[in-house]
Amino acid sequence: MNFDLFWPTIKMPSEDKINEKINIDIRKIKGQHSSTNSQVILDEARRLYDQEQDRRSTADNKAGIYIASIAALLSIILSLIPTIINANQHFAINVINVLVFTMAIMNLLRAAIWAKKVISVSSFHLIHWGDLLSAHNNIDIENYLVKKLLCALRANYDLINNKVTSIKMTHALLVSACFWFLIIIIIRILSHFSSMLFDFSINPSGNNPMIYICYFCNDYA
Repeated sequence: MNFDLFWPTIKMPSEDKINEKINIDIRKIKGQHSSTNSQVILDEARRLYDQEQDRRSTADNKAGIYIASIAALLSIILSLIPTIINANQHFAINVINVLVFTMAIMNLLRAAIWAKKVISVSSFHLIHWGDLLSAHNNIDIENYLVKKLLCALRANYDLINNKVTSIKMTHALLVSACFWFLIIIIIRILSHFSSMLFDFSINPSGNNPMIYICYFCNDYA
């Protein structure tokens, strides 16, 4: 059974392990010697660098859409709170409705928190004008720019992956919230039909016995 449908969770790696891996990879990049194919590597590094920037902007745009959708959905759902508890229903059904509704709201709020993490202020590594001035004074310009691009690319890789992970977690939480709301609808439909069957079993003819009582009383009035 997929329990993530009920309560999605994810285990994120520790910051220390991530930073340690980044430092190891950056040391490997800086330790690389110049190559005769530096131009090819530079072009590929630029392509990957632009691709990571596109991934970052896409994640930010999706997060903004998710936050707006969650805010609109919460305003509609919170207005339905008085209809969750029905005095004509059994106490146990009302308790189940409240619990399921609470789970749905909690998953929506968790989705908003994960989406907020995406658009929150975070570091992003770029090649600035000082790096270009240093490249101008360097003998092997292409190799210098390759290392700078690859270092920035590696440093941004985990940051952007965290954004993408947060977006996927937001989507999973929204699916889970919709699942809980679907359960509420199913419970209400079943309780409605069960009450109709119960009323029919008590009074199969469908007539109201109070009508006969009042009619009987009028005969003696």
